[in-house]
Amino acid sequence: MTGLCIAQFRHEIVAPALAHIGLGGDAAVSLLTGTALVESGLTYVAQVVSGGTGPARGLWQMEPFTHDDIWATFLSDARMASLRGAVLDLASQWPARVSQLPGNLPYACAMARLKYYR
Repeated sequence: MTGLCIAQFRHEIVAPALAHIGLGGDAAVSLLTGTALVESGLTYVAQVVSGGTGPARGLWQMEPFTHDDIWATFLSDARMASLRGAVLDLASQWPARVSQLPGNLPYACAMARLKYYR
């Protein structure tokens, strides 16, 4: 199995997602591209562990607890209303946001960026 083309991934997914939430720039794009390369090799959407799969999901391998904690303790703050709205723009109405980490690359990228940002 081969992963995504790194240049396309960087240009078509990472840069636009980060720009949309207002947390882009070359350093951030490189950080998030590198994180996905290290965490999943741009191939795995579920954590691979001995004997099966772990809890981490998506190319950035975010665990559901981390995802939910960002929403509960960071994006819920009234001062984050604009950022929260930008992230919600990237999320689908269905399924639940945490379930979108494997398949909604812009949303997963934004959530990984928020992990670093906060």
